[in-house]
Amino acid sequence: YGYTTYTITSSNIESKVSSAIFTVAASGKKKIAVLSTHATKDAEKTLTAALEDYNFEILDLDGIISEKTLADVDTALLVAPVSDLSENELSVLDNFLDNDGERGKNLIVFGSTASPATPNLNEFLEEWGIKVEDAMAYDTNPGYRLSDGNSMMLFNKKDDLTGGINNGELSYYCGDNVAVSRAYETNGTRSTHILMSTSAYAVAAPKGVSGYTASSNDTVGEMPVILVTEDTTYNDNYDEISSYVAYFASADFIGDAWEQFGDNGNIEFAVTLTNMINGRDAASMFFLPKTTGVYTMGTPFSDAQYTAVYIVSIFVIPALLLIGGVLVWIRRRNR
Repeated sequence: YGYTTYTITSSNIESKVSSAIFTVAASGKKKIAVLSTHATKDAEKTLTAALEDYNFEILDLDGIISEKTLADVDTALLVAPVSDLSENELSVLDNFLDNDGERGKNLIVFGSTASPATPNLNEFLEEWGIKVEDAMAYDTNPGYRLSDGNSMMLFNKKDDLTGGINNGELSYYCGDNVAVSRAYETNGTRSTHILMSTSAYAVAAPKGVSGYTASSNDTVGEMPVILVTEDTTYNDNYDEISSYVAYFASADFIGDAWEQFGDNGNIEFAVTLTNMINGRDAASMFFLPKTTGVYTMGTPFSDAQYTAVYIVSIFVIPALLLIGGVLVWIRRRNR
């Protein structure tokens, strides 16, 4: 009867426009294969939905990992393993990352404290400088924990690899982080970087505990939660060429629950990191939904207001976007 109210809490306009521009400007579509046979079903959906907006093609690899199934794939994605990988599958991944010496391939793993033992995968990751422990990272400082007990604030680290994805205006949260450490800083052509860590009050606690009290035997300190190992060599033109293995200590990092926090940058970080290891120049081109607060707009409109909103929404905004797209297309064509 004309008394309906509408509530606008955030805007996705910048995110959608930036992803559209990125799709036009990117050099080509990259392929990401989800290793779904060994992963928790749908645990990757929030991340892959965002990646599709940034010119990634998502493939579901349901079956044994083989050279054939990874053909033409740029990045393999494993989220919250439910089973270990066989030695043969890990050999395939090793060859995939080497790429006949050409590098340019990537593996991203999101751990989970609920995963069963994966000794083969853990051994493979340790060869890449990422040591996965049979424990959980727990922040003993309640000031850095959220109300559920296991979720904590994370801290972006300054690193030469992360210059394009550090954002001091955003906050990062995650629960149920697997305890992980850096096996080495450099080893031959490989170098391992800590991109994000806990506070200085974390300990390795038994998996699944809540309200853990540190003992005198516990080592208290920062614990890495996101690591990336870069394997770099040079081509015939002496240009650096690299493959990357990235490890996130918890699949909860890309859970959709964190989207309720307006300043949360979890998905932004995961997307920009994925862009960066895939050689994208515009790795930091990502905009979170902008929280606007709660503003209530009541109805009915006057005829003049209704007409103005209709014209601007249906004609003016689409026309401006179309003109902008044409100008970008003309500029790229004339380069």
